[in-house]
Amino acid sequence: MRRSCATVCALCLAALPPVAGAYAFFGQPNASNGGPQPLQIDGTPVVWPDGKTDVAITLNFDESYRDSALDAMRTGWNAAGTPLQFSEGTTVAQPCRTSDGVNVAGWRMTTCDGSSFGDALAVTLVTHTRRSGRWEISDTDIIVNSSRQPWSAHRSGPFTSVPYDFHRIFMHELGHALGLEHPDEADQTVTAIMNSRVSDIETLQDDDIDGINYLYGDVDTRTNTRNQSDSGGADGALAVLALLGWGARAFARRGRRVMMRIR
Repeated sequence: MRRSCATVCALCLAALPPVAGAYAFFGQPNASNGGPQPLQIDGTPVVWPDGKTDVAITLNFDESYRDSALDAMRTGWNAAGTPLQFSEGTTVAQPCRTSDGVNVAGWRMTTCDGSSFGDALAVTLVTHTRRSGRWEISDTDIIVNSSRQPWSAHRSGPFTSVPYDFHRIFMHELGHALGLEHPDEADQTVTAIMNSRVSDIETLQDDDIDGINYLYGDVDTRTNTRNQSDSGGADGALAVLALLGWGARAFARRGRRVMMRIR
């Protein structure tokens, strides 16, 4: 029996003043038969197994956007200094195949089920799998809304929608791929690129760095030593699919929607 849960998070396009606070993440369940717990601010996080290895992401973008995506990896999350590092994958694959173990990022005109993005700018699909009684991340796909125009590969300065800044949007989505959620949706006040509302913030803030260090700074506590690459599979019997992304005000008003099914 496989139990799946899809959670949708969105980001408003309104620019908000920065505040101070704490990060949020998926946590391990309190009960042995529970699933990952969203919007946690303490406890044991759900992370990639063996945080000492790379998470390779195949980038299905043209040259300027691929360069921007690589820069977001290198100057953003990799520069935070944890043992877990992003790298560019080489496996040929497309987003939305959430159980193939290939981490992919690319453009799409629609979401993975063929429906409209609405006002969302990007969505990250994170698959959680339970192995040996512990939940971990096993697959991630980032899809960027190509129907939203215009885009700029990298536009520094105050956030505007003419054009949308791909670099800061992709850096936010990479945070979801690592296991972080929207801290303001966990009732935290926060200065962070991981906030659920897009703003003038375009680089990692102290809160983002504190969050990634909480998830991956103490890798000696990780019990699973399976290496992660762009071809690592998700072989568990139970999986949770979390959809997290940045969108616009109309999309965000839907709030957090959870769908569960048994199959």
